[in-house]
Amino acid sequence: MPVVLHLHGQAESILSHQDIALFCLKNGIGLFMLSYRGHYKSCGKASEQGVYNDAEAAILQLKKLGVAEDNLIIWGHSLGTAVAIETALNRNVLGVILQCPIKEIKSAAIDVYKFYGKKLRLLAMGAFFENHIQKIDFIQKMDSINKIERITSPILVLHSKADRVAPWQNSVELAQKNPHSELYLSDAGNHWASDWCLDRILEFVKGGKVATIE
Repeated sequence: MPVVLHLHGQAESILSHQDIALFCLKNGIGLFMLSYRGHYKSCGKASEQGVYNDAEAAILQLKKLGVAEDNLIIWGHSLGTAVAIETALNRNVLGVILQCPIKEIKSAAIDVYKFYGKKLRLLAMGAFFENHIQKIDFIQKMDSINKIERITSPILVLHSKADRVAPWQNSVELAQKNPHSELYLSDAGNHWASDWCLDRILEFVKGGKVATIE
């Protein structure tokens, strides 16, 4: 079975995805998890290049452990999908999994504002803040929408239609940018859970076809 390199989302850590660890253990899949710099017990300060470097360090460590690139699947969640896409560029990995992806940092910032604005009942100021965010020149880009087309490995893109943090349309747009992509949309689940897509992921890991839109 392949080995999975799991890349978590913003403000998460390896503690956030113990369900992934149990899933891999149950199905005999190798797993390497890390907490980016500035997350959990990892020292340093998080930045776009910093988290990319952390993923590269994980790749090097896996090579030392005897894991070849062509037996490695990179699985990113949320903001971690941008790290997964960057890491998969110019690599002959077995596959890439993008769970509830973002397109790039600016649209992600708007989506997060809309989510928390609704929870905190601040949507009356939504147009003002969205217009303000649109004018910001973000130092961190995480521009997945313009990078994904360069990946040559098979890609599985998954999203819950009930996701209130990252809209499922992100996955549709990303999948359309790469002919090697398979798209799975589910009516069940949410942004932080994985139970709604684990069966599809297992099929992908085993080499099965999962190009199903529900």
